[in-house]
Amino acid sequence: MTSVPVNFALTLIPTALVVFFVSRRFTRSAGDRAALWRSFFFGFLAIIPAALLLFAAVLILRSVGYAAFLTSTTDHSITTVLLRSFLVAGLLEESLKLGAVYLAAYHRHALSGLRDGILLTSAAALGFAFFENSFYLTSAVTLVTLRAVATVALHASASGIMGYTLAMSKLDQGHVLSGLFIAVFLHGSYNALLVAAPWSPVFAFLLVAASVVAVTALYRTAGHKDVMAGRIP
Repeated sequence: MTSVPVNFALTLIPTALVVFFVSRRFTRSAGDRAALWRSFFFGFLAIIPAALLLFAAVLILRSVGYAAFLTSTTDHSITTVLLRSFLVAGLLEESLKLGAVYLAAYHRHALSGLRDGILLTSAAALGFAFFENSFYLTSAVTLVTLRAVATVALHASASGIMGYTLAMSKLDQGHVLSGLFIAVFLHGSYNALLVAAPWSPVFAFLLVAASVVAVTALYRTAGHKDVMAGRIP
């Protein structure tokens, strides 16, 4: 069954409401809230370079006879699934979300604590998911519900972990590439599990749950470190 109004309510509205709730509950000032929404907007826009890069890749691969790697809807070979999951969905999307937060907040006061990195990068991921979900408005309600719950949670949690290392790279000792690697691994694994075998979606949902638990624990750890370092009262 397909219902555009229902799909809209399931995907686009909740994503924006989550950012609104976080901006009211977990930010300290109007400037922080503005940075959160700016990260959301930059994440939203990040899907444009993603689409352009994929289009360019299709043209290049088509010229050498390998365009089916990106365009085929029937090729579920392990090589194709892994390349699409980890190279396209993982590396490309997570790198663009990281770039979105870097442009939106890295050199601003809003990124003044480790928790800020988690919140801002999660907001960028939600912005990306907001735009991406709009492509599924005419899909079956079951697919849209899956994306509204599991996929959006995966986007936010995987990118949130990456945001912690982004903040560490600015405020403390740390390297953002370690967080990017984790985000790519989580995102790629989730996508691969959804199509790898009939039973594998169960493990995909377990991966999402583990990611949410991990980023929640990391947020608490970040808050403790921020207090100890005097970055927040």
